[in-house]
Amino acid sequence: MEKNANGLSERIARMMPPMTAADFCDRNAREFGGKEALVDRRRRLTWSDIKRLSDRLAAALIAQGLERDAKILVQLPNCAELFLTRLACEKAGVRLVTVTPAFGLAELKPIVQFTAPRVAIIPQRHRGVDYLELLRAAGADGLSRVIVTGDEAAAGTLSFERMLDGDEGAAARLGTRRYTIMDSCQIATTSGSTGIPKCVEVPLYTRLLTGWIHLQRFGVGPGDRLGAATSIVTGTADALVYNGGCAAGSTVVLMDHFAPDECCAWMAAERVSVIPLVPTMMARMLALPDLSSHDLSALRVVINH
Repeated sequence: MEKNANGLSERIARMMPPMTAADFCDRNAREFGGKEALVDRRRRLTWSDIKRLSDRLAAALIAQGLERDAKILVQLPNCAELFLTRLACEKAGVRLVTVTPAFGLAELKPIVQFTAPRVAIIPQRHRGVDYLELLRAAGADGLSRVIVTGDEAAAGTLSFERMLDGDEGAAARLGTRRYTIMDSCQIATTSGSTGIPKCVEVPLYTRLLTGWIHLQRFGVGPGDRLGAATSIVTGTADALVYNGGCAAGSTVVLMDHFAPDECCAWMAAERVSVIPLVPTMMARMLALPDLSSHDLSALRVVINH
């Protein structure tokens, strides 16, 4: 049985086009640009929107003086800004140091010291945490720029929103910088629960391939709505929702934090059809006394994160 499963995965892998998530995104913009691509608490974007904004952001990052393979620390919840940043980094040829919003000073300080990022992208505040102060406490003195998401940017920082208002001709200048599937665009980080945090380079093809296999195995296509209540920078949410969503041209629906009742209401409202969840999330949702009040009839695949 295991041999047959491995053989199937190998056959599926040979079918995968040699394209990055950013490549798939641009293809989607050409082929069905008006289709809804991304939903979060603040935005609804089409594939044409995604291409335009990620091109502008990539050009704006290069304009900050970042050379190819420079490192950008990103500590963002699931949101359109995180999705766009991932695509922009692939297009600009710069590496993401991905840090979950749950990490505090004990995790962030050694990550900053080890990776020496040039730029950081953070929310100024999220769920009661002052991320600008956290970054300062971590000793990120080598940063040339701090980019802040949200409606307001503190003095000395750059507004993420303003970076999205860039040059319409940006795409023409990205060709020589763009990563291929064989490049490493991410430095993933662990929590350090068993010691200091660990940092691991992640080649693009690894998550792309895992996502592609999930797409074929579960029959995911453009008509699906892929939900993510876990971070799209790690695990199955990365492989299936971020990479797979771009490859399939599905609609990606992002939740910036998990609470069982909110998650069920969100899945019902957005008609989520496919979602990765960790077992504890599933258990908490199934334990809700009013679970049956949520219309989850669109849901057809739940996969272990």
